[in-house]
Amino acid sequence: MTQRTGTSSSGKVYSYYTFVHPEFTLVDMR
Repeated sequence: MTQRTGTSSSGKVYSYYTFVHPEFTLVDMR
């Protein structure tokens, strides 16, 4: 599992986790 953080187009910080399947991604808008 990999964790990546960045800034979305709206300027909010997002973090998403990629599991075994790349299509299964959790996006957490902060």
